[in-house]
Amino acid sequence: MGLWMFKEKKYEKKSIANWIDVQHEGKFILEPINVIWVDFKATSKNEAKQKILTYLETNKFIHRSGSSIGYFGYFGSSNWVSQFRETWSDKQNPNTINNHGRIFLNFETTASNGQKVFITSGAFSIENEKHLFVSFDKALDAFNNTQTWQLYSENLNVHQILNDYTYTTFDHKRVKIFTTR
Repeated sequence: MGLWMFKEKKYEKKSIANWIDVQHEGKFILEPINVIWVDFKATSKNEAKQKILTYLETNKFIHRSGSSIGYFGYFGSSNWVSQFRETWSDKQNPNTINNHGRIFLNFETTASNGQKVFITSGAFSIENEKHLFVSFDKALDAFNNTQTWQLYSENLNVHQILNDYTYTTFDHKRVKIFTTR
């Protein structure tokens, strides 16, 4: 699974989405996947989708327009998933301090026992009212357990923290993984 949000369907560093060309200390801020939902119980993509939409709604995220589109999630072996809808945010107005992101919905795979598994990933960040980057890490504070989803891990070391001469992941340091109850 590619733990990045991509701007084109090429599994290489230069294809990873950067935070609209915003730079921190002269480095482009790459956009990591920082939330993953693993659904072991859904029997169809539609059922899995409804669970994700309910999760987002319960955690006060709404679908809104006004942000860039056309991104992809990578799930291995050339399996690319397009961004689902446009943007998910805790505020309707993008000209406010807001937590927003994109999700890559319901990649279907099979567990070792033959059972269907649906995996959804998301890349979320906080921006200020001038559409300037604030934080990846603080964005995760809004993602909580629900009746259907429970936190499995939030300290997964996935080797996606970068700080080289060209790129950085700024304050990104964890991925929250939720599984169905």
